[in-house]
Amino acid sequence: MPKCVCTCGHDVSKDLNEDTQRLNSGTFLSRTELDASFVHLPPPPPANRNMNGEFLMQNYDDSSLFSQGILDSYRYLDTILKVAEEQIDDNQGHGNAADICLCRYSTETQIALSQRIASAIEENAAQLESETIAYDNAAQREKDKHRRLLRALNIRDGIDGNDDMTISSGNTSISSAPAPADIIESTLKTLEYEIQRLAISNQEHLHELQHLNELIDEQAIISKTLTEQEDEVLTEFNSLEIDSNSFQDMHRHLTHQCHSVEKERYLLSSVQLHSSMFEITVDERSSRRFPLINNLRLTHRPKGVSWLEINAAWSQAAQMVISVGSTSKFRSKNLRIVPLTSCAKIIELLQGDKRIVIHLGVDFESNARKTHETENIVSSVRAFHALLHQLSVHMLHTHTCRTLDKIPFETRSHSIGSHDLLRINEHDDVGWSGVIHCLAANMKWMTQNASKFMPLV
Repeated sequence: MPKCVCTCGHDVSKDLNEDTQRLNSGTFLSRTELDASFVHLPPPPPANRNMNGEFLMQNYDDSSLFSQGILDSYRYLDTILKVAEEQIDDNQGHGNAADICLCRYSTETQIALSQRIASAIEENAAQLESETIAYDNAAQREKDKHRRLLRALNIRDGIDGNDDMTISSGNTSISSAPAPADIIESTLKTLEYEIQRLAISNQEHLHELQHLNELIDEQAIISKTLTEQEDEVLTEFNSLEIDSNSFQDMHRHLTHQCHSVEKERYLLSSVQLHSSMFEITVDERSSRRFPLINNLRLTHRPKGVSWLEINAAWSQAAQMVISVGSTSKFRSKNLRIVPLTSCAKIIELLQGDKRIVIHLGVDFESNARKTHETENIVSSVRAFHALLHQLSVHMLHTHTCRTLDKIPFETRSHSIGSHDLLRINEHDDVGWSGVIHCLAANMKWMTQNASKFMPLV
């Protein structure tokens, strides 16, 4: 190991070898002959205290904090320097006055002293770093203030018409710098002008606000009116809804009644009223059997039949003609029929006031003896056929609603079917029985189709 000599001429390498041996033997820590407390390094002062231990104000700005930090760092480093000078004064006998002799201390003391100084330097480095950051922030704020001041001056110069101040890429040059008093005066004038403009604008805003308040009042009145109208409308709506419910109930009731009436009408329309009133029976296989009307035999002479039954049967036939004619709205031009229960009559109207009365049977109540001696009523059958022919023609040519069934026997003014009433002898019982058979069949057809002339309700 090369020889290491201190500034005082002392061989330090020897001591280092001995210390190294002691470190290896483990007896180094037990020999602490000297205390390193003579190196007094005060800790860095807290942020809220000064070097004298007094509390600082918490509302310092960045510049004051920066100045205080520089002062604290200076005092701290000055204290370290004084300690070092004292050590130099104590070791003047070992070397030069400008050097520090550490030969009289052991290695462990020197290491402790070095660690103490390094710790103090690290603490001060952290403090110096934080103070540097604070300085940078304070400098940036000063630049911002300066920039805002230049902008304000530029605005003032623009208002006053002064173009002496020019700003280009962050460098400011002032061609003619006015005096501070002039700057203050011009700034005050600018502020007064701005205050006047703000006062005028404020007055305009006040007028506009007043106008808006008036509009709000008008809208409130309109809203109140609309609310009242809405309440009235809702009241009327409720009344209408109540009326509507009543109308619906009434409509439902009337609809039910209409359905009932329609059902009853339909049932009545399917009922042949005339057929139920006048039940006519005709043997379609043979014309020799008497046709019946309400169980009364129709015939032209009393052969096995009394005149009373014959009178009653033709009276029912007369009533049937009147009922069917009334339903079909038929009225003969020259014939009238009278359905008397004793003996029905047909009255033929002639020109003027003349008329001929034809009896459908024998009128026993008449005083004329000639009627009592009547053997047949062939002439009455001819008159009844003429009336029945007119009625059938009316029904066949006036129906409009429904189609009528086919008439059993076609009729003409003096014939029915294959029978010519003018050519049949009055004593031809077979011929007149066939005529009465055809008349009864057509009468049955009339009763079955007369309901089709009834109006649909």
